[in-house]
Formats: sequence, structure tokens, C-alpha cells
Amino acid sequence: MIPRTRCCSRILHTMKPRQCCSSLTTHNVCASFSSLATPSNYVLDKDQQRFLADNGYLWLKQFLPRNVTLNVKKRVVDLLREFDPESTKSIFKTHRTEQQHKDLYFLESGDKIRFFWEEHAFDEQGKLTRDATLAINKIGHALHTLDPVIHSYVYGYLPAITFDIGMQQPIPIQSMYIFKQPGIGGEVGVHQDS
Repeated sequence: MIPRTRCCSRILHTMKPRQCCSSLTTHNVCASFSSLATPSNYVLDKDQQRFLADNGYLWLKQFLPRNVTLNVKKRVVDLLREFDPESTKSIFKTHRTEQQHKDLYFLESGDKIRFFWEEHAFDEQGKLTRDATLAINKIGHALHTLDPVIHSYVYGYLPAITFDIGMQQPIPIQSMYIFKQPGIGGEVGVHQDS
């Protein structure tokens, strides 16, 4: 079964680059998109660029070839098959809690591929309330550097568009695959990753 997802590649939000991004250019897992695309490789036309500038979002229909999205989904299914559900009980919440501030599995996930559960994935006894593949909230945060399939998607399709949205030296900092599971999960409110 292929999990239902929100395809983050179809919706672009304008964001101001983080102040810390320039200090990561020498990090061994970060690579700038600058060497992979140039401002002459435009993906967006002028109307799309204007819409994005005016509204702060742009929906790109069929941004990726279907075979690419199917390959990414297939890889995620493989990752789920390889995942041991007993290895973690880390629950993702967009509203930060004291527990999440102490969760080393979450806090140290920036350079790893880690799995995070939906908020109501476990009952009071700590048992899963549904099949593990239907209780995962997301996989993150270094898919773009550690997984070859995701890496090829990120570095193969995103560089050109980063220039179109006005980035000067874009560097992928984190990546995640977000699931939209049936019958479970909370609202993801406005938040900023830190």
C-alpha cells in the first residue's frame, strides 16, 4: 500500500533564508544548489513569479514527472518496511511540549533518517492503536543527504526553481516526508522550524 501524503514539492512558500544558512556551506552533508543550476535555467514563467511574489505561494501542477513521484513513494514504502516500530516512541507535535524539548531522538535527527509517530499513535499502555505504517507522522530530517532516491529528487529537480523564487545561494538544510494518515493526526498550525 502506498501511503497518502502531502506533496510538498507542489506548493512553494516564500521564506526568508535563515541567518545560519551561510555558516553551513562547509558542512559535509550540505551542498549548495548554486553549482547545479544557474539563473538562466528558469522553471517559472514571469506570471508565475509575479503570482508567487504577490501571494506568497504557488501551486505547480505536475512539477515532477509521475515516475519521479512514484519512485519517491516506493522508496518511502521500502523505508517503512525496514523500520522497526519498537525502536522509538518519538511523537511529532507542532505545538512544542516539555517532552519534545527533551526528546533526543527528535533533537538529534538533523543528520539522520528518523521516524516520528502521530500524536495518538499509542494507547495508555504504549501499544500502537493501528498498523505502524498508518501511524507514522513523518520521516526526517536528512533524507536529502542520506537516501539516494530522495537525494536524486532534491538535487535533480529543485535547484533550478530555487533561483526562480529569488534565492541567491540555496542550500537544503532538512528534508522530510510528511504523511497524511486517515483517521489520525492533528492540525499543523503555523510554526517555524528551528
